[in-house]
Amino acid sequence: MDLQLFTQWAGAVGLALGIINMAWNMLSRSTKGMTDRLEKHSTDLKDHDRRIQALEGEAKHAPTGEQVTELRLSIAQLDGHVKRLDGTLTGLATTVRRMDEYLRSEKA
Repeated sequence: MDLQLFTQWAGAVGLALGIINMAWNMLSRSTKGMTDRLEKHSTDLKDHDRRIQALEGEAKHAPTGEQVTELRLSIAQLDGHVKRLDGTLTGLATTVRRMDEYLRSEKA
């Protein structure tokens, strides 16, 4: 009887050890995969952080909306001044051309 009892207990202990071993293997595999994924996500987050810092550094030098609006107004004013100067210079060029023609015709 002792041999039968021993084989029954040995079978039960073997079954329990097999289940424990299977559970241990499953947990260790998922932990390794999880660790690899966490490391990958960690490096991705560091890369994103560096990119965000670079963009924030560049954004400090960018003009504000008010500055862009002021620049547009200044350019519009300059455009008006240039058009008026163009009109004045056109009239002056016409006058100079007429004087040149007159002087050339008087010498000939």
